[in-house]
Amino acid sequence: MSAEKINAKPLKLGDDEIVCPSCYSILTIPDDIISDEFIQCAKCNAAISNPLRNNQKILTCGYCGSDLLLSKNHENELVVNCGECGEAIYNIHSDKYTPAICPYCTFQTHIPEQFRQARYLNCPNCQENFENPLRYK
Repeated sequence: MSAEKINAKPLKLGDDEIVCPSCYSILTIPDDIISDEFIQCAKCNAAISNPLRNNQKILTCGYCGSDLLLSKNHENELVVNCGECGEAIYNIHSDKYTPAICPYCTFQTHIPEQFRQARYLNCPNCQENFENPLRYK
C-alpha cells in the first residue's frame, strides 16, 4: 500500500467563529450572545459550552452602555471607537493602558504618559482632583 499525500488546507476561523463538536459545522457567534455560557448549534441543536466566553475581550461603552467585542486587529490599541455610538473609549485590555481609579466616584481612567509623574490627577467623570498613584512608582 502506497502512502498518498493529503492536500488539506488548515481551517481558518474568524474571531467570532467556532466548530460545533457534534456536527462539525462552523458557527458564527453573534455579539448579543458572545458572553453566554452555553450556546446552541443552529444545525444540530446541540448545547455547546461557549469557548469564546473566557477568551473574549469585551469593552462596555461608558456613553451608550453597549458591549464591544474587540477583534484581534484592535485588541492592543489604546483607544477604540464604539460600534453603536461612535465614541472613543479606552481599551482596558491594551498593554498601553495604565489605570487609575478615582477615590471620589470610583471611575476608572487611563493615565497618559505625560501625566505619570504629576502630583495630582483630575477625574474626567466627577472633575475632582486626586493624588496620582503612579507618581512614586
